[in-house]
Amino acid sequence: MKTIKLLTFGTLIFTFLSCKQNGKTQKKIEQNEILDSITINQINVPENVDLEFEVFLKYFNQDSVFQISRVRFPVKSKELDSDYYVIDKIVKKDDYKIIDLTIDPNSETKQYNKYRQQTILKDFEAKIEIRGIDNGIHQYYEFEKIEGKWNLTTWGYLST
Repeated sequence: MKTIKLLTFGTLIFTFLSCKQNGKTQKKIEQNEILDSITINQINVPENVDLEFEVFLKYFNQDSVFQISRVRFPVKSKELDSDYYVIDKIVKKDDYKIIDLTIDPNSETKQYNKYRQQTILKDFEAKIEIRGIDNGIHQYYEFEKIEGKWNLTTWGYLST
């Protein structure tokens, strides 16, 4: 009788440990899949990147590490709530999503989601406006040259 109890107890412990180890293995696999899906693009950025806004923007779009270094966190942005009221939102570095403001040459001729993108440059400020053509797309991104370096300072997602 003692042998059966001991055997049952040993089987339960073995089963418990196997399940627990399997969970750790599965968790490790999931973490590796997440890390593999994150792409970090880092390229060599020239020292004179801030001389012209267009040059800065090229590297801002291509290099995710450079992009994050040129965002003034925390950022106050604007977006629409579910009732279409403009609300302010504070975005921390951990909540920031990499953006690409490269102009799509087909943006005005697409079948759906057509838009125009323009850059308005004034001295030490730049604003990129993205406006939909016959749709509710409305976004903007504002940059400011601070201490000789271009930085993203705010944006708005006001699409309806």
